[in-house]
Amino acid sequence: MTTRRDVLGQSFAAGILALSPKYALGAARLPDPADQIGMEMRRFAVPGVSWARISDSAVHSTGALGSRSAGVRASISPTTRFQAASLSKTINALCLLTLVRDAILDLDEPVNERLTGWQLGGHNNAGRVTTRMLLSHSGGVNVPGFRGYERFRSLPDVTEILDGIGPANSPGIRVQYDPGTRFAYSGGGVTVLQKMVADVTGLPYALAVERRVLNPLGMLSSSLVQPPQEIDLALGHDEQGTPIEGGYHLYPEQAAAGLWTTAGDMARAICAVLRSLDDEADALLPSHLAKQMITPVIEKAGLGLFVSRAGNIGHVGANLGFGAVFAAAPSLRRGYVVMSNGQNSERLNDAVAELLTRSAGWDRID
Repeated sequence: MTTRRDVLGQSFAAGILALSPKYALGAARLPDPADQIGMEMRRFAVPGVSWARISDSAVHSTGALGSRSAGVRASISPTTRFQAASLSKTINALCLLTLVRDAILDLDEPVNERLTGWQLGGHNNAGRVTTRMLLSHSGGVNVPGFRGYERFRSLPDVTEILDGIGPANSPGIRVQYDPGTRFAYSGGGVTVLQKMVADVTGLPYALAVERRVLNPLGMLSSSLVQPPQEIDLALGHDEQGTPIEGGYHLYPEQAAAGLWTTAGDMARAICAVLRSLDDEADALLPSHLAKQMITPVIEKAGLGLFVSRAGNIGHVGANLGFGAVFAAAPSLRRGYVVMSNGQNSERLNDAVAELLTRSAGWDRID
């Protein structure tokens, strides 16, 4: 499910992290924000939240507060997995960029030339749509987001989703605008890339991402498999803080919304971007590809993430009962991830990010 912030290209309401000049190294830190975070959780009726701080392109610290499910003694810990929702798109972009790194794909090659058994159609110029366009929501493709599927229901395969036929619950994915001419947020376009990754690698999408991104980055508590393994999962909650029926929805639209992960694991992916930008020896990507990732293609959209006017990066996501956000300042090698398990998560995550940055002595920048 796509939030208004997704469609608008991210407002970064929570801010990006910067070190305030008034806080020199070794200066006293503000009090731990746990009590205030607890107050915000009660205010927004969200039972659990987890976070990670990034400093010097590494995971500096992680934390968690609350419960995996309202009314149950099952505490959130830094190892508890949440639905990452649209943050999945950043992981998908990293996977595709490793394929470019390995000369298996070209960002500007038409996707129809690499898709097998299905073709992207709709507009007369659909054959011009490229991977770069779909990663930056500039391919003119429909279907902004997905509702997900109740647990224990039959799930569509990726071709049924692309064609919009049962049991898929979303329209068929088509090009509706002239490619490359406008920004139109499209989880549908990202789902086209999900099929293409499987086609060019010969692997199920979740396994391809595991081998190319999750395992190399040490994201060992992360998976795109639907349904997930029932170990240390947070359950989703509605606006009143009541668990949603079945605990969570499933998202076979894995590239757009299907990642289960921890705040710490998601922070490792952001660190991989920062380390790649610095061309570190063990970086996931060469610096020239990382720089393309954080360069706007159209409006604020880079490749699998959004870029502010100041050059800071981030993404916001919301699935039914879950919300997540990451933001980072590449020039300062700093950032954060916040994940929580309630329908009001967007507002809670912004509040938590504000408290975390303030307690670290960091200013917000846009």
